[in-house]
Amino acid sequence: MDKPKDKQVINVMTSSDEKLMPFIMTQIMSIVDNLPNDVTINYFLLYDTKENRDEKLKNIEILHKFSRNFSNVRFSDIDVGDTEIFRYIADCGGPWPATAYYSVFAHRFLPETIDRVLYLDAGDVCVIGDLRDYYFADISGDFILITPGRYKVVNEELMLYDRNDLYDPSLCDGITRGLFNSGSYVINLDQIRRSGLSEEYCVKLSDELKRLKNNITVKIHDHVYFGDQGFLSALFLGGIKYFGYPHIQNVFFMPFNFCMWYFDCIETQPWYTPLIIHFADAFKPWKIKYRCNIYLQSLTESKQVSDLKLGKREYYYAWHEYAIKSEIICRTNGILT
Repeated sequence: MDKPKDKQVINVMTSSDEKLMPFIMTQIMSIVDNLPNDVTINYFLLYDTKENRDEKLKNIEILHKFSRNFSNVRFSDIDVGDTEIFRYIADCGGPWPATAYYSVFAHRFLPETIDRVLYLDAGDVCVIGDLRDYYFADISGDFILITPGRYKVVNEELMLYDRNDLYDPSLCDGITRGLFNSGSYVINLDQIRRSGLSEEYCVKLSDELKRLKNNITVKIHDHVYFGDQGFLSALFLGGIKYFGYPHIQNVFFMPFNFCMWYFDCIETQPWYTPLIIHFADAFKPWKIKYRCNIYLQSLTESKQVSDLKLGKREYYYAWHEYAIKSEIICRTNGILT
């Protein structure tokens, strides 16, 4: 497989608890607004009902009603069932919940007819442009397509990591910190299915990473692996496609996973057009006090838009516009009262 089977269909997936589910409407709205109407969007929400079942199901019903307002959106909710494997993996990954790891077995939960899926973090990822160049990129032979955040330096050249690098103490900690930011990435479901990825393998990898971490004396992070991005980096090492590489070798090149920390490092606007925004920032977009109130807005706003660095503001406003649009649809159709 070197190209998706149907260029008129885009599969999107997220995983969420009940706290972030209300913000998924804004994300769906942003995707719809930036794709042609003849492109079908299959949107999959992975969740569990181990805790707060009623609240989750209530939010999911709202998402179904909301999605029915768009002729090209097919919304599906998938209960992952037993979460023991995810809780085991999450135990070594720092403060991130088991929910963050559901994408590891996306090939198991999603229909077998689906060859790839775009994973987006629930809530804090917003689409502001056409994402098709990213989604339809050639990922033949690789497990995931990422926006790179780390390269291996060899003879002053930026190179990709290989599987053996995991056993090099000077490289292992960087790999498990994450070769990418996990706000947005494309999963090659067909390739993972062919690999026969199992729960047993993931448990063994987690245990092996514990052992490797104990052999590292100088550490850049405190966890065995840094959340889902650290675990996925180790899991698929040697089969990770860097978007834009080798033509572009720059960790600040992230049009399809543009993280707000960019402006904490660089004061000027990027030289490319950001198309998928990740609010990887101390302040999530629903925690900002905007000029007008919306149903998604937190009751405990902690920051004004004017307090944000100048470069960040336009992206928070973009999120706000999609939140307003989603609210109008909900109010107009009696989805929220």
